[in-house]
Amino acid sequence: MKQRLAQLALPASLNYLHAAVEFIRSLADTVGLQKDEIDDLHLAFEEVMVNIIRHGLEENPDDSVELECLRLPTGLQVTLRDKGNPFDPDLMPQYSPQAPDENTMDSLGAYLAEKVLDELEYHHLGRHGNLTILVKHGRAYRIDATNPELTQETSSPKELKPVPDNITIRPLRTNEAVEVSRTAYRTYGYTYEPFIYFPDRVVHMNRTGKLDSLVAVDNDGVILGHIALKHPFSSAHIAEMGVTFVNPDYESAPILNMLAKAALELAENQDLRGVYAKLPCQTSYSMSGLLKHGFHTTALLAGLFPVDSKSPEISRPITRKSGGILLYKPLVTKRIRLLFPPWDHTRRLQKIYDESGISFKFQAPDAQFNPDPWSDTVVRSVTTPFFNIADMYIEKVGANWEQTIRVHWRHLLLEKKDAIYIHLDLENPATPFICKRCEDWGFVFAGILPNANNGHDALVLQYINNVQLEMCHLNTDDAVAQSLFNDLKENETIRELGA
Repeated sequence: MKQRLAQLALPASLNYLHAAVEFIRSLADTVGLQKDEIDDLHLAFEEVMVNIIRHGLEENPDDSVELECLRLPTGLQVTLRDKGNPFDPDLMPQYSPQAPDENTMDSLGAYLAEKVLDELEYHHLGRHGNLTILVKHGRAYRIDATNPELTQETSSPKELKPVPDNITIRPLRTNEAVEVSRTAYRTYGYTYEPFIYFPDRVVHMNRTGKLDSLVAVDNDGVILGHIALKHPFSSAHIAEMGVTFVNPDYESAPILNMLAKAALELAENQDLRGVYAKLPCQTSYSMSGLLKHGFHTTALLAGLFPVDSKSPEISRPITRKSGGILLYKPLVTKRIRLLFPPWDHTRRLQKIYDESGISFKFQAPDAQFNPDPWSDTVVRSVTTPFFNIADMYIEKVGANWEQTIRVHWRHLLLEKKDAIYIHLDLENPATPFICKRCEDWGFVFAGILPNANNGHDALVLQYINNVQLEMCHLNTDDAVAQSLFNDLKENETIRELGA
């Protein structure tokens, strides 16, 4: 649970910055951050504040920055609100540590802030101004700090314990979060999303609806496995099934199967339209298991998983960003979609929809697209810091669509995201035109994610931000996955980045 520690307004003058920094450092020390973590927060806060005061509010002392500090279960959140000029990355040359020069130094602060924080979000709220959120978590709350005897499994036990006859699948209880974090560490080391290693964050995310955790337990209450539905935002019509692992002392197959069935039942009870999952291209058993549960491949996402990703199914080190297979299971199949496919992708989309069993009808778009001149374009960006990726959802298309989409995309480029996935509403006749423009910018076809855009199906395009890719292995015979993988490898941009 978040606890408000302080709320104040600072005049838009750099004269007050030192006092504000010392105040933040004091609060960070109070919540248990260590000195190097406090220094990181200090650096990021100072850089963001300078940017707001100098560029957003133009150092007008009659304006102010509203500052709110919240204690998190595992650290500190600093929220800044101002009514200055919105941050436009198109106006700033991008800083690159590989090729720094004096013309890009203005963007160095944003680059450093992104690197030292656990979360950094920018939101333009229209007439309500700008919202910036900075989050720093303390490693003192991490599972290995509170359990120093804990060690990562480097290999499977010589003899696995038999799966108990009586296993119960139920929601996670608060007092079980520590054991769930311990099991995640034993299974994955520190190669999974950071929140799972902080028991208090796991509890907080379940309480706030961002996560619905299910655990498999035996009659003695021993945690045998974990799975969760992840909700990217409150209005989403679908959820991601993931955060899945089994106690490495036990055979995994039967427990994974029971966890998956329970998660799908939970999704149906929540009236979700579908569930999706993301798997590394190198996995085979997990892929076949999801296919048996009625999932279908709908996209292949290059650059999804980070270097050194670890899984019981990945036997060799991963030295580059690797691809992921996006699988989707529809829970509501009655609706027949009227879709406007881009001209160049009709064949690919036809194959994906045919294999998924989702009812659809293609309609040719008009020769020209004339957006409503009175409507604004709405873009929702969701970042995943651990994977260093971002998803852009184009939720509404207005006359300013090209400029708005480009500004959001360039903002993510400035943050040095490795991969950016843009979700276009396939049920909007504007999508073929937007797709063409995005491909002019360097985006390439990835696939679809049904019901992802306010309940409408999304065409997914991907932009790889100059990172080296692992593109050699795909351990599945699934026809759609193989077709998407081959198409991606033949793309000139991807081929230049892949191995």
